[in-house]
Amino acid sequence: MLSAPATLGQAGDLDPAFGTGGVATHPQIPTCVAVTLQPDGKIVSVGSGSLSRFLSNGELDSTFGSGGIVTVAPTGIYASLADVVVQANGDIVCIGQSSAPGYRLFAFRVHSDGSNDTGFGINGYAAADIDSISLVAEAMAIEQSGNIIAFGWEDSWGNRPLAVRFDTQGVLDLTFGVLGVVHPFVGTQHHWNAMALYPDGDILATGGISGPSDLPLLKIRSDGSFDPAFGNNGMIFTDVFGYEDQGACILVDDLGRILVGGRTRNGDTTSYAIVRHLSNGSLDASFGNNGVAVASFGNPNNAIYDMAFLSDGRIVAGGFSLYDGELDLSLARFTSDGLVDSTFGINGFVLTDLNPASSAAADLAVQPDGRIVTGVYGLPHSLHRYLTSPDVSIAEMPTSARAQVSPNPTNNMLTLTVGSAIDIMGLRVVDATGKQVPTVAVISSNHDELMMDVSGLVVGMYTLRVQTKSGMASVRFVKY
Repeated sequence: MLSAPATLGQAGDLDPAFGTGGVATHPQIPTCVAVTLQPDGKIVSVGSGSLSRFLSNGELDSTFGSGGIVTVAPTGIYASLADVVVQANGDIVCIGQSSAPGYRLFAFRVHSDGSNDTGFGINGYAAADIDSISLVAEAMAIEQSGNIIAFGWEDSWGNRPLAVRFDTQGVLDLTFGVLGVVHPFVGTQHHWNAMALYPDGDILATGGISGPSDLPLLKIRSDGSFDPAFGNNGMIFTDVFGYEDQGACILVDDLGRILVGGRTRNGDTTSYAIVRHLSNGSLDASFGNNGVAVASFGNPNNAIYDMAFLSDGRIVAGGFSLYDGELDLSLARFTSDGLVDSTFGINGFVLTDLNPASSAAADLAVQPDGRIVTGVYGLPHSLHRYLTSPDVSIAEMPTSARAQVSPNPTNNMLTLTVGSAIDIMGLRVVDATGKQVPTVAVISSNHDELMMDVSGLVVGMYTLRVQTKSGMASVRFVKY
């Protein structure tokens, strides 16, 4: 019996050049809720009360703040952050809410070295001081002018959604909406979780409510007024499966088409869902199934938290999936037409379980080389980085599950065994060039053992990649 590491990193594998085996963990930082990239490749993240910056290898950047960390506390007590953006001049802006008293939505700006921008608000902090007991921040974007748009909700009004705008000095912009505030009120218990800017400066947002609901998409003009030419006075609801459709992220492609990612529920299964709209708000029938892409990957509970484009137009989505009674971080890749991209992970899907508690891809960003950085929601603070194409520069791929095959070499039948009581979720076989081969038939399987017929393969060396509950395992075998 022979066991050996693969010599070729595959799309969807954790990147061993990042952190430890693709994972950078920093227990001194609160859980990650948002992540973004600087042009120089450094990674910026925010957690419950801290703003952090990392080098491209996952190590904390000692030139930023105190050892790579800036504590965010506008009133000297607890603050919770929700989103972060890097400005063109290198300054970093994040939004959140403080607890003094109740919740107060605020924006915070620092220079590239992590020092407070004293020219913004009061010592770098700008608060949305409006007539509400509690304001909770969710998402933000920066306009070309440098003004900051923030979406959130008013806890004291039954979770009534709102948007505010700060000018470049941190002052509430009274020309936006009504005295600086827009209330896109569509019902109680409604959260606007994500936003994006349209190329013409209009503002897009999505979210959801608990219980029966359709996937919402809001469009307002740059002055805060609702766009009457878009849906019903700026609002569109898409019924995916008729129950509990919720949005969590928005992308706009080069053609002005709008993608909303989130989840949809059909019976007992909650799935990844992506809806694509044309610029006028109508569904794009050329995407997925009449404008909607849905995938559950055999798991009963799945949701997208964030999405990003790759340079070729493909879409990578991240969030969580329920497997074996636990929520684990999951990623999937779709083609630009909304089809699951089977060349990523196992049949388009990657599940990572490196945390004893529940975890999810809270946010993600794509580096110029296509590698995917995810901020992981769950303690401790973690960043993961994944490959998006085969990487022949990787000499040895670490695995979080051990795999063995027998007999090896083999002429026809091959038995795969992984660690005890580890469920086998999927597999693929690639040849020496990294190309996936389809001529392998599974004869029988159980939780930790699987028998395959490889008689259809030509003579040569192959790598078997298997997705398990504890991660991705690799083993080579020879067909004679």
